[in-house]
Amino acid sequence: MNFKIKTTILIILGVSIILLTGWWHILIQSEIPDTFEIGQISHPAKIMIDERGIPTIQAENLSDAFKIQGYLMASERLFQMEITRRAARGTLSEILGPATLPSDRWHRILGFTQVAARAWQGLDVEQQDALRDFSWGVNRFIQMHEKSSWWTKSIGIEFEVLQVKPQPWTPEDSLACLLLMTESQSNSWKNDLRNESLQVLSQPERKFLSPVFTSADQLLIPDKETDLNDPLLLFKLGTLKGTKASGSLLDPSNLNDLSGIDPPLFGSNSWVISPKKSKNGHVLLANDPHMDIQSPGYWFPIRFEIKSPKAMVIQGVALPFVPGILLGQNQYLAWGFTNLSADQQDLFREPTVRERTEVIKIRNLPPESVSVYEGSHGPQVRPGYSLAWAALDPKLMSLPMGKIMTATNWDEFNKAFDSYRGPCMNVTYGDVQGNIGWRAAGLIPLRPRGFDGTRPIRGDLDWKGYLAQNAMPKIYNPESGWITTANQRVVGNSSSVYISSRWASPARAQRINQLIGQRKELDLADMNEIQLDTVSIPHRDLMKLFTPFMSAEMRRSFTSWDGTSYQDSELFTQAEIIRINYRDALYNKILMGTGFTGSTLDVTNNDAPLIESMLASQEEWSKAGLGDKSMFLREVLRVSYRQIVENPIKKWGDYNLSRPQHPLAQGSFVFKSIFGVKGEAQSGNYRAVRANQPQYGQSMRFLADVNDLSASTMVLPLGISGHVLSPYRTNMRRDWIQGDLELQKTKFSRPAQKTIEVR
Repeated sequence: MNFKIKTTILIILGVSIILLTGWWHILIQSEIPDTFEIGQISHPAKIMIDERGIPTIQAENLSDAFKIQGYLMASERLFQMEITRRAARGTLSEILGPATLPSDRWHRILGFTQVAARAWQGLDVEQQDALRDFSWGVNRFIQMHEKSSWWTKSIGIEFEVLQVKPQPWTPEDSLACLLLMTESQSNSWKNDLRNESLQVLSQPERKFLSPVFTSADQLLIPDKETDLNDPLLLFKLGTLKGTKASGSLLDPSNLNDLSGIDPPLFGSNSWVISPKKSKNGHVLLANDPHMDIQSPGYWFPIRFEIKSPKAMVIQGVALPFVPGILLGQNQYLAWGFTNLSADQQDLFREPTVRERTEVIKIRNLPPESVSVYEGSHGPQVRPGYSLAWAALDPKLMSLPMGKIMTATNWDEFNKAFDSYRGPCMNVTYGDVQGNIGWRAAGLIPLRPRGFDGTRPIRGDLDWKGYLAQNAMPKIYNPESGWITTANQRVVGNSSSVYISSRWASPARAQRINQLIGQRKELDLADMNEIQLDTVSIPHRDLMKLFTPFMSAEMRRSFTSWDGTSYQDSELFTQAEIIRINYRDALYNKILMGTGFTGSTLDVTNNDAPLIESMLASQEEWSKAGLGDKSMFLREVLRVSYRQIVENPIKKWGDYNLSRPQHPLAQGSFVFKSIFGVKGEAQSGNYRAVRANQPQYGQSMRFLADVNDLSASTMVLPLGISGHVLSPYRTNMRRDWIQGDLELQKTKFSRPAQKTIEVR
């Protein structure tokens, strides 16, 4: 059969399936009852759905609310939940085939299934009850729809396409999914291998690769004055102990985990301002976590109105696979998260002490057996190297969302977070009494003397436990009147707490602080404007340093450029081409012979080394073997100018297309037609506050007026639903890309369009 005939058949089949899918969706929409019986709730409850599809659950207590939450999650996100638990347990290949084998092998090595099973037994009664309630709701939804005809099912067309039936949900599934989420925020063990391998470089060479302490750092706990300009050498220059690098570690392919997935970019913005900085005298809080942009997304917006034991109104975003609200506010306080960038993982060099065999089922193929080796400190992610990580210790798992979301003051809030055991986070806080605060949350390991975790550790040594929660860094009501976290270095060496030697660029925090500082007072519209700001300080500063070496024409273009990355900007496209070419030319020359490339060291988006290299003297360039500085920079510009002229893509938005990915929108035209989301030009860049890339960036934007829940806003990149033709699948996309400048369409609390009675 020739290509044209095949293509025609696929097009006809695609259109047919799309029409069938539309009919299926109309049927399931008409099937949504005005009343249904979920069972096992103490009192009748209500679900109120607003015009964006966001539900408000009115229930007697949290137990009832969590059951209804599980039901709602399954009704909109069941296939996402199925894919997530299979990814965590290493069973994706059973339904998707051999393409997902690398991920399955990797997660069998980590052993999330075993950790979740043991962790479930150790949770306190309150947390176990919450997970049981949530699982009950999920399973009630599955039971209510499993016997209906396939064309009227609302479980999701993906199950029909794959010919897979959803299995009952368990509390252990929720815990395994939570471990997968934790993994996405933690990968510092790869830096240990990289740092060890790059000890082969000379000290002058490593200096050009190392982030530095600079006056641009946006610290919450300050440095000593004498330390301001001392180098923070990412590779430690041998000043702290580590094991000797083995030859196998010098292969950069060892830095990719067995899933083949690149290290995640940790990012998020959150800031909180006190009444003395706000126009209405209320505490205002902003949060936009930066994560993969998927279809559907990570977050599920939801509101709870609870009657007992104390009347509570709680609104925010939940994860589809666990009960409660992770980020949000109640009538007493609001809170937000950003990644602390803490080093929570270490590699220990030690022999194997245990071995087990895992069998992976593969769709349409024989199963595969995988040997998993463990050392005394954890699973061996490389031969002879065991991963120590608190997340893999089932005795430490804790899910205190009930206590967090119902806290009423700073003391209760801190007590709740003292039992938080997820990835280390910056937590921002504000309450109705006008107080603001920040704290670090999570488990930070206490390492053996002489080791800071930047290189592998001898296996005969061990951690000394974890930093006590009462010793975690905190700030309460600072004199400035505001607190900003954006993954920057937050704790200087005036603190005895070691958190990390790897931080994101301070540029986003610096820009947020600039914009807050420029205003005497702010309202939510100002906070929204800051979330949408597209200025990249590193790009702007780097172009200023390149200006003397530019041609007259290029110099005129960049002389007054402010670093903005609007979707119609051509200058930002040019600046990014120059930045990438300079990074690659500089780093590749230094790394020649190591097998690494410049992009390898760009995972934290910290441009301080590039800026410092531009400021370095010719003598420093010569010591590092880089040759003539002026000629080097002019050659970078020559190559970049040719690319700029030849590049058919001029506008930044056309290069930076928003392209959320659905797990089945791969390969065939049919699947892309059904499950794909069309790319759309967007403003922002990964070094701006509006940190948007094609498939990574602001996974939601939340603005809270702590004293007025009705004024708070929230918007997602797509929408709340995972059903491919749901009116709620992409209905928020326009407001997310363009920005709701009036803050009306994105209000969290909106009138109900439909009310459902639940018994």
